[in-house]
Amino acid sequence: MGSRNVWWLLLAVLTLGGLVLWQLDREQAGAFASDRPLFEGLRPERLSSLRLDQLERGLQLSIHRDADGSWQIVDPLDFPAEFGLLERLFESVSRNRGLPVEHPDLAALSLAPPRAVLELVEELPEGPRKLRLELGARDIDGKSVFVRADGVVLSTLRNVENCLDRDLSDWRMRRVLVLDPARVVSVRRSGLYALDPAAGVMDFALEAASSEAGWQATAPWLAALDPAAVGSLLTTVCNLQARTFLADSAVEAARFGLESPDLRLELGLENGEEVALLFRHDPPSESWSCQREGSVHVFRVDSVNVIYLAVPSEAFLDPRLVRETREDVERIEVLRAAGSFALRRDGKRWLLGLSQGASAVGEIPADAPAALDLIGALEDARAARFLLDDPPEFGAAGAMVTVRLIAKGRTHEVEFGAAHEVSPGVPGRLFRRRGEQVLGVVGDSLVKLLERDAAEFVERQMIRLPEQGIAAIELSRLGVTRVFVRNAESGRWSPKDADVEAPKSFLKCVDRLLSLRADVATAPDVPLDLVDPWQVVVVDGGNVRVTYRIGPLASDAAQHGFDDGRQRGLVTSSGLLEDLSRIP
Repeated sequence: MGSRNVWWLLLAVLTLGGLVLWQLDREQAGAFASDRPLFEGLRPERLSSLRLDQLERGLQLSIHRDADGSWQIVDPLDFPAEFGLLERLFESVSRNRGLPVEHPDLAALSLAPPRAVLELVEELPEGPRKLRLELGARDIDGKSVFVRADGVVLSTLRNVENCLDRDLSDWRMRRVLVLDPARVVSVRRSGLYALDPAAGVMDFALEAASSEAGWQATAPWLAALDPAAVGSLLTTVCNLQARTFLADSAVEAARFGLESPDLRLELGLENGEEVALLFRHDPPSESWSCQREGSVHVFRVDSVNVIYLAVPSEAFLDPRLVRETREDVERIEVLRAAGSFALRRDGKRWLLGLSQGASAVGEIPADAPAALDLIGALEDARAARFLLDDPPEFGAAGAMVTVRLIAKGRTHEVEFGAAHEVSPGVPGRLFRRRGEQVLGVVGDSLVKLLERDAAEFVERQMIRLPEQGIAAIELSRLGVTRVFVRNAESGRWSPKDADVEAPKSFLKCVDRLLSLRADVATAPDVPLDLVDPWQVVVVDGGNVRVTYRIGPLASDAAQHGFDDGRQRGLVTSSGLLEDLSRIP
């Protein structure tokens, strides 16, 4: 770099430094105005009231904070205020900063008179603090607006103008009800109207209440209701929004005919209070007028919201036969004329209880997969449809199957009656829940599962022992016994008294000798006559012996039976007998 360029660069640096020092001196001397808050120290949570004179719109508005923290319009009408708009306004006046305007021309800045005047009251320990903000013209940059805050003219962001330049309807809360759906414990709906003229007049009658068992209808029938459908109705009504405001006096409200509503919806709250909404359809506008009973205010609400409130009563019926999860089920009883049985959870296993007439035979191990399949089928079962008009005969008592399910102390009972098609050509069965008046139709596959022989629910896992805990296996047949021992450290199997590895034909059988599942389980009282069976004795490290027999049936040599004196079953597909016969 040449010396001449170095001198020019040094000169530029010195000049820039001089400008910085000059600017700092101006700011310290007050010659340059820095930005400042609109209102020093203002905190929105301490505001208690506001008054707005919107001169351009001819609106005078007063809003006060109630003792519970909510905001209420008190002039020109008594009505809840829209908190979202207030929140944005309070945020802008408390956070905005503005640049002071030197020697302002108030008339030129539309501040004499102002376009709007906002007066706020902030509650301080030493007493109320009154704040005044006057709204003027927009700045030429289009992003700012002139205001006078407590006598000081500033240029600030236009978000203040966006909040203040509003009609009365913008300051009114749009929610028809300020209500948490979780507080609603009862619903009463009434009315007659043809939402679809082609479908005719619909009766909206529905009465329901919440209980430990869920939502239950008491009219026009006794039945369980779908919690999702009821929840959708409550969410819709509790969050219903007014599109416009139609009336604010009794005289104005009378024009809308809400004394004879097309739809009336009453909500009972947990504290005993009742809230009712009245709706009337206006076909020309395809909208609905809405009024809270006892109020003079009338709103227009969109039809799409009312449609959710006016669904047919039968659409609220619970399609699930039993609303429980399989993990919570403790016991299931299947009652039928052909023989009843019960499945009971016992820790991690299931027990099967058999009955003959009114007498219980006792409990035996149940097949867990079969038990869970049955419970899962009930958990997943849904009504294909409900029969409310001219319901058929339910069926003869002898043909009925009743299921009683107990889960965490809650008892559910479902009866299955006569055959009834789900749809043309699709077989099904009638069902009804205990204490209900509504008949439904469910697919036939569930009832066929309930009509299975009790023996199909007997434990099919005949034996299951961990190999690492086994010390010896004894195999006896036709007077010949073979004993194989297992080395606890190496896991090696050997013939007793021989330091050689057990033959591969024996090793091939070990897994099945210790874990054998029957193809078909049989009841304990059904004898199995076995021909020349193998007797298997499994001895664990503590010298505990487990003994069972396995061999061909006398009645059919192609079938193989297992019997340990407690469980019996057919194990034809295991191939264990063939492999045992190959052990030298």
